[in-house]
Amino acid sequence: MGPRRRILFIAAAIALAVTATFVMLFAADVYVRHKYPLVNRNGYAGPVAGSKQPGEYRVVVLGGSTVFGYGYSPDWTKAFPAHLGRDLGPPYRVINLGFNNTGAYSMGRALVQYEYLKPDLAIMYEGYNDLGVNTFDMREQSFLFRWTGYYPLLPIIVSEKAKAWRYGDARSGYLGKVMFKPSLLKRTGAATLEMAEQVSKALDRVGRPDATHPTENIIGAYLLHVSRAIREAQRQHIDVLVVGQPRLNIDHEQQQAALQKMLREQFPSVPYVSLAHTIDVKDHSIAWDGMHLTDEGNERIAQALVPIVRQRRALSLH
Repeated sequence: MGPRRRILFIAAAIALAVTATFVMLFAADVYVRHKYPLVNRNGYAGPVAGSKQPGEYRVVVLGGSTVFGYGYSPDWTKAFPAHLGRDLGPPYRVINLGFNNTGAYSMGRALVQYEYLKPDLAIMYEGYNDLGVNTFDMREQSFLFRWTGYYPLLPIIVSEKAKAWRYGDARSGYLGKVMFKPSLLKRTGAATLEMAEQVSKALDRVGRPDATHPTENIIGAYLLHVSRAIREAQRQHIDVLVVGQPRLNIDHEQQQAALQKMLREQFPSVPYVSLAHTIDVKDHSIAWDGMHLTDEGNERIAQALVPIVRQRRALSLH
């Protein structure tokens, strides 16, 4: 075999190995998506939204875990956007673009990521996750999503499984608390999964835009991120509704007061709806952990928003 043929043979072998690896990873991702349907292939809760139908009024809801429906996933039907969609009925279509741990920083980015959905109204519902400077975007972490729009679940499941094997369960893993002494086999398995997770994170950093902290002032950072999201919505000619979550604490109250002031001064046409006293988050029959709502609590949020969303659509028709 001559040098040229040897090089071609090696290149073909490498290409075959890479292709086989990607096929295996894709098959594994399809399997875990079927078993743990946290989000659809496009990276948001619920079924993939098809083409916008004639006369359809499309609403996207932006925010963190209180939008995503933390505590009920993968049952996306219990999150408040799903309740809102059912309560509104046709011609409304409500799409849940929330994601755990994300804050106002991710809202403008989600509008860019899902510009093809062509929403008529964007509901911005986040403040809790911005009581500290938050520049996290779960979708932005994935190089595959950034390049193709396909959101892989496998890295999340790998991470959760590694934590469960090493710490006893995933929740303890996030807290760094060992709840039992894992066997050598499980420690080895956890180490292998953690290595795979690190490789995945290294790939995800390729070409990812850096998240800069525009200010160390927590409320200032929050207001800047909300204003950027509103401007992105305006660029796309999307109507905006800013909604204040149920009151969490005094810091949250001060944050929302600053937000209302900013909206009056910079975006007087953007309405603010306060749900501060709609629900008492100290009532664990409504807010099971003092923040995230039960099915009943989510339905109450949806009911409060129904007449306001209908009003926004009526205004858009004139």
